Formats: sequence, C-alpha cells, structure tokens
Amino acid sequence: MQKKIHLFALLLLGGIWMTRCVSPYYGTARIEPGWQLDTGAGLHSTVVPLLDADPMYGIGIRCDGEIGYGIEHFLKPYARAAVGLNTAYIGYADIGLGIHAALPVWIFTPAVRLEINSTWIQPTFSPVVLLGIGKKEWFTLGAKTYFIAFGDPNYPRFLDAFATAHISPRWSIFAGAEMNSFVDYFEDGDGYPFFTVGVGYKFPPFAARMKL
Repeated sequence: MQKKIHLFALLLLGGIWMTRCVSPYYGTARIEPGWQLDTGAGLHSTVVPLLDADPMYGIGIRCDGEIGYGIEHFLKPYARAAVGLNTAYIGYADIGLGIHAALPVWIFTPAVRLEINSTWIQPTFSPVVLLGIGKKEWFTLGAKTYFIAFGDPNYPRFLDAFATAHISPRWSIFAGAEMNSFVDYFEDGDGYPFFTVGVGYKFPPFAARMKL
C-alpha cells in the first residue's frame, strides 16, 4: 500500500511539472490590437520521470487556452495554461507567462515570443520564433527551444518545430514535434518521440467587447 501511495504521488507530481511535451500554439505571428483569446484541444505524448525506474511514456489529451492584450500590431503580453489527462498519469497542468513581439512586413510577419513556463520540473525559459505567411495569415511556422532557468547549463537542449494552418478566421489546425526525439527514435530506435496535434478556436468577439 505504501509503495502505491508513493507511486501515485510521483505520478501526480510529474503531471503537475511535466518533464517533456510539445505545447501547441493555435494563434498567429501577427498581433491584433486589444484582447485576444485562443483555445484548443489536442492529442499529445509526454513522459514522467520516476526515481528508481524507467520514465513513463504516455499519450493523452490536453486542452489549452491563451489570453493576451495586443498593443497595436507590435507587442502582446500573454498568459497561457493547459490541463489534460494522460496514460502515464492521472492529470497535469502546463502554464506559461510571456511577451510576444511582431513586425508585419508585406505578406510576412516575423515574430518572437519570450516565455517562462513549467514544461520542465524547474522554471524554464523558452524563446519562440514565428513566421506568419499571408496578409491574413493563413499559415504560421514556428520553432521553440528550452533553457532551465536554475539548472545545469550542460542540460540537453531540445527543439520543437511546428506549423499551424488557419483554415478560417476562427479555426486552426496545429501539428508539432520535438525534433531530437524523432531523430533518435527512428534512427537508433531509442528514446520517446514527442508530438502534439490539435484543433484551435479563436474568439474574435472577445477582442471587440473588451478595452483596457
């Protein structure tokens, strides 16, 4: 019984502070003035560390939400959060705070996001590079990496690559993967491949009704 309690505590802790996952991004590189709310639901894989055993790899569902306030078309502070279920543990939370800067140029919108999040067991700094394509941005490409704020500087680096297709003004489709994990898995048959796919929904009336 005591071992079961310890295992449950480890799974719950791992669910709150995930060791590895690909957080989806359903928004655009382009920033619109005012309040913006993006939500989504998807399927993803992750892993939970165990002290005296191999990590537990699991696949499950997650629901994401991000709220931010666009200052003109150039700057947007934001907060995001996710909750979900996974075969490796009962439930989890993934949170992040950051700032988004963009510079629209013709049909392209390069952007950078700087975020502190809970993707690793310790607070993690994650720069994100985005490129929006199209005047109304029908496609967004992105890459994200992770740096543990107070951890070992030699900790391995990871790179998420993703794409979001905006199939309408409100709906989008996201697909992303951690590149190193897929290379190791398919070339060496080792490790755990990390991915996320999902569908997002934007709430345009939210921006129209609220002002600072």
